[in-house]
Amino acid sequence: MAVSREQVFQAANDLDRKGQKPTLAAVRKSIGSGSFSTISEHLAEWKTQRAAIAPSEPAPQPIADRVRGLADEIWSHALTEAQQRFSLERSLLESDRVQREAAINETLVLVDQYAAELDVANSKNQALELSLSESNDEMESLRVRLATAEATAAEREKLIEAIGAELNRLNAQNRDLVLALTEAAVGREMPLQQYSGTGTNGDTVQVILGVPPT
Repeated sequence: MAVSREQVFQAANDLDRKGQKPTLAAVRKSIGSGSFSTISEHLAEWKTQRAAIAPSEPAPQPIADRVRGLADEIWSHALTEAQQRFSLERSLLESDRVQREAAINETLVLVDQYAAELDVANSKNQALELSLSESNDEMESLRVRLATAEATAAEREKLIEAIGAELNRLNAQNRDLVLALTEAAVGREMPLQQYSGTGTNGDTVQVILGVPPT
């Protein structure tokens, strides 16, 4: 048989009047049987109603003073502990800040060092670029001079060939002239006079002329 709400309330009131605490086990023992879950549900309702109708009485002064003293002591202890923790955390933060600043300063020194090395490298690079540009200009000038010299040499070769061809033509013409004069002298029975000389190209030029008899 299920335990009713009235049975739980009656058992709890009886225990309370006897000065006993109406616990779950005590209520069930008083009733004699019943489900713990059902008794617990009804007993919780009884306690809620009992708390609502219970008169609110101030604590006795000694107890109130003791409570205030304990509260002040707890607060002082908590405040001291909080201050100690705050001091420790502040010390740790300060140490971390100093380490961070040292690391930043070290990094800045390295940055300045790298910047100086970069400036030196840039200066050397600029000097090398200038030297390379001057070398390129000099090589270009040499190429122009070489091309000019080659052109001049080619022109000289052409001039020498032209002079040689002209001398060959003149020699051939002289030979034809000599042959013609020789034939003419033979036909007229004139003594021949041979003239020789050196041409502009170093060749020997001979001329035979018929001389009239005296």
